[in-house]
Amino acid sequence: MKTNTLKNAAMLIPFLFLACSKGPAAEGPAKTAFYFGPSRFSSADGKVPYGGTTSAAKREVSADGSLITETLTQPGGSPAVPPTTYLTTMKRRGASLVYDTQDAEKTFTGTLTYSDAGLSSWTYDIKLAAGGAITGTGAINQGALITKKVFAGTKTVLITDELKEIPRAEYERVMAAMLPK
Repeated sequence: MKTNTLKNAAMLIPFLFLACSKGPAAEGPAKTAFYFGPSRFSSADGKVPYGGTTSAAKREVSADGSLITETLTQPGGSPAVPPTTYLTTMKRRGASLVYDTQDAEKTFTGTLTYSDAGLSSWTYDIKLAAGGAITGTGAINQGALITKKVFAGTKTVLITDELKEIPRAEYERVMAAMLPK
């Protein structure tokens, strides 16, 4: 499997689970939440670790809940390398609990389907433009976004995320720390 395909899939995953957390809807002011934590990659059975990264995410939900915009930032490969930022949008289909999603670069498309009106748990059905798919589940529990996703391509990889909600000031410190030294 191409390293870039796996890396791109892994880097985009946090967007896909953040979209599922609770928030207001598209009329009126948006709700913004900030998250930070680890993303880990392993063999499909979880027994062989492949590595991981940290993710800082800003999630904006329109007042009516019909649009979610997420900005995910992950540190560069070394202190001299700038962080990588990804922009993802999720648009609700009518009054359903299904959101169509894609990133700004159109490296993936698919859906997130919530299991309840409170938007506290969901499933993924994502197709990558470079080939492969991502399926899995996520939930919000006690201020944390927990996801378990499987990337299936030429290699199968389990991706788990544990991002905790953080205050804006902490998010800003995390973002500043990712800047090249």
